[in-house]
Amino acid sequence: MNAEIQMEVTPFHELLESRFRQARGLSKGERTKNRLKVAAAKQLNELDFINLRVADICRDAAVSTATFHRYFLDRTEIATDVLDDYLEAMREGSLYTVTTENEKKVDGIYLATLAWLKSAEANPGILKCLLQLRDEAPQFAESYQKFDHYWYQRIADNIRSRSSSFSNTDESVALVAAYALGGMVDDITRKIFIQRDTKLLGAVERIAPTPESLAKLLSMFWHRMVYGGESKFEMSGGFLDTVKSL
Repeated sequence: MNAEIQMEVTPFHELLESRFRQARGLSKGERTKNRLKVAAAKQLNELDFINLRVADICRDAAVSTATFHRYFLDRTEIATDVLDDYLEAMREGSLYTVTTENEKKVDGIYLATLAWLKSAEANPGILKCLLQLRDEAPQFAESYQKFDHYWYQRIADNIRSRSSSFSNTDESVALVAAYALGGMVDDITRKIFIQRDTKLLGAVERIAPTPESLAKLLSMFWHRMVYGGESKFEMSGGFLDTVKSL
């Protein structure tokens, strides 16, 4: 049985602001650079990379454009810096806090899926910028690829350790499975929080209207496709009854 958990996610610009406020011994230049990054993170989440303007970042940070250019070449450089920090926060788990009565019984796939969905819900503009900048900036594309590989390798290792079907096969098989199923979650997340696909939104609203219930539904797919048989998220009564009970 999967333990029930409570997860709270912080908007990324608030996390950055809190971190910088607590930092001690920073120079005036470091504090100015941090203000610019907080302003850029807020702008990115409210708008997107395409509509990001240096003038708006400077206004929110209360600095001149000349000061901006002491620290960053252009909007691409500051956006890359901010999004690299976002990926690191996702990797280390600092974007969210988890409360549960039994940590050992929390399903790893469910936890990772819920964290991704709730982070997208709290930071939809940042998620959109991740995809935009991945195509616009080769340097960031490399960082994003490394982030993807980090997570999918962890998942692949978990699959091989838990599934007899994968444990005796080439490790590349588990890695491809992790990428394939992770791509499913990424695509659904993009359609819900960025593209606002009305057909999908209607279906999700009917059967899994909260991040928690959607994470359970997607985790059920993961478990059935990777491990076979019944998932720990399934109950008797058929698929529809299972979804309604999530």
